[in-house]
Amino acid sequence: AVAIGVAVYFFSKSQVDEGTGSLKPAPAKPIAAAPTPEPMEVVATPVPASRPLALATPVPLPKPAPPPMPARHELLKSGLANAERDEAAERWPEALGAYVQLATDYPEYETSRMHLELMLGRMVTMPKGLPPDTFAAMRTGLTAAARMDIAAAMTLLADSLRARDPEASFNWMSAAAARGSIDALTQTGLMLSNGFGCERDMPRAVACLRGAAEEGDPAAKVALGMCYLRGNGVGKDEAQAIALFKEAAVLGSLLAQDRLGDCYHRGLGVPKDFAQARRYFKQAADAGFPDSVCNLGVLIFNGDGVAPNPAEAVRLFQKAANAGHARGMFLLGDCLDRGVGIAANKLQAQIWLKKAAEAGDPTAAEWCRKHRVPVQENGGR
Repeated sequence: AVAIGVAVYFFSKSQVDEGTGSLKPAPAKPIAAAPTPEPMEVVATPVPASRPLALATPVPLPKPAPPPMPARHELLKSGLANAERDEAAERWPEALGAYVQLATDYPEYETSRMHLELMLGRMVTMPKGLPPDTFAAMRTGLTAAARMDIAAAMTLLADSLRARDPEASFNWMSAAAARGSIDALTQTGLMLSNGFGCERDMPRAVACLRGAAEEGDPAAKVALGMCYLRGNGVGKDEAQAIALFKEAAVLGSLLAQDRLGDCYHRGLGVPKDFAQARRYFKQAADAGFPDSVCNLGVLIFNGDGVAPNPAEAVRLFQKAANAGHARGMFLLGDCLDRGVGIAANKLQAQIWLKKAAEAGDPTAAEWCRKHRVPVQENGGR
């Protein structure tokens, strides 16, 4: 079958030679060059329309960490530095307010309270106390400090309220005494003995004064000694009074030295001794105690144990009067009125006697009434 297929294939491709009758190959057709294929148009495979890409769930970026807060002790330290600057500049209301606030905000630290107690303790010892305008600016802060059981704040309130509110003054003073202030205990005893802001109560007064004296307070020793000297609230005991005055004098009390001088001058509890009297009076007078300045002047004026010297006495009276001492004003005015130890000068005499009366000297007040000199009742020493 393969052979027949091949023969048929060649026969069909050849022609018979007419002359010879033989087969001859068919003339070959020129081979046409294969057509150059037209370039195919490249069609990109269409990409199906895509849906919008979905965003992934956003991951929040970490927020920057806030700066660390200062530790509480650092905040306290900064606040104390500001308060100390106010205190150093004597801006008392500002310093007080700052210390009170710090003590309230940082109760776990004792530093603020210690600063508060130290500052107020120094203020208690100010000779003239708080000026009225300063007290007005500090009153709220002092009350807050007093409610923190700070005795010095109570004492400052008591001292500043003496004139305007004696009862409140006594209450604050006795509260300070109850919290251990020896000075306040002495003052409470004096208030009770005078009925100042409270009912007069000598047994309680003596108990307060004795308690403070036993703690070594010289002012309490002198006050208790005066109770024994006069028999106020206790049995009269001049020897015990002298012992208490001497104890207080050793501790530096000028009032005790003056009281000893008076006792030796008058022979109270000790034999009369003008030399001892002069020694104690001069000791206190040289330290500037006006009572003793006057008493030394009286001793010299009278010539008690010394030659009388009215001119020197008047010089001492003048010194006491210039210091605002009521008795000194009276003694100077009296000498001017009588022309003793100094040239008489009725006008100057009246001026000093009026001042003495207005400062509370009863003898001067009587002189002004007798001579019809008007007097402004201000109270005083």
